[in-house]
Amino acid sequence: MSSTILSEKITFLTASGAIRTASGATFEDLLTMAGYTKKDLAADIGKAPESVSRWRDQPPEYVVAYLEVVVENDVLKERLRQKDGDDA
Repeated sequence: MSSTILSEKITFLTASGAIRTASGATFEDLLTMAGYTKKDLAADIGKAPESVSRWRDQPPEYVVAYLEVVVENDVLKERLRQKDGDDA
């Protein structure tokens, strides 16, 4: 996973109405990068899985932000693991 994946936190709508991050990641991309299924996401944010499925590629902005934070956290943890390995 690259540390530059989510360098910008700005989201915007494509012509089709799909949410994309400034890095070009779609909702499905973010789910994949975070290692989540829609069911996992629903459980984490306290929504019914059916609700999350209905979003298709237009989730609320808070969900995009949440997934961006999850991915960024994973990137930072990996950096720390690599740094700890380099220090050994």
